[in-house]
Amino acid sequence: MPMSMSLMVLSVIFNGEEITSYTHKYKLKLYEKLPSLYAVLIAKGESGPRKMLGGCILKTTLPREPSKPFQEAVTGLIALSPPLLAITSQPHRLLPAKLNVVGSSPFSEEEFSRILLHQRLKWEASAGRA
Repeated sequence: MPMSMSLMVLSVIFNGEEITSYTHKYKLKLYEKLPSLYAVLIAKGESGPRKMLGGCILKTTLPREPSKPFQEAVTGLIALSPPLLAITSQPHRLLPAKLNVVGSSPFSEEEFSRILLHQRLKWEASAGRA
């Protein structure tokens, strides 16, 4: 199996309507080479209503989730982010969404935060219909 590469670009913590974002250092050349961009939300609990605690944007060579290597890569990246590590110490689930983007340049912190907020609203709205 070929070696996989993954990096975290941005992480956020949701506190009600407030969002605190954290940028992560990475090499632009590596970012540009990684083919897949994901928004991953972290929801409280393993089942039931979805309360979003936070999330992250990551790039990876790994194919579509939900594979075990993908889950392991996300968990490993979360372990490197103290704010995300703190919210994942309680039971949680990961809600990844592959993002289809044109070009290889990263978005701004504001744009990535907006993507995570949009994903949060989408997941919460779909939970309300369930």
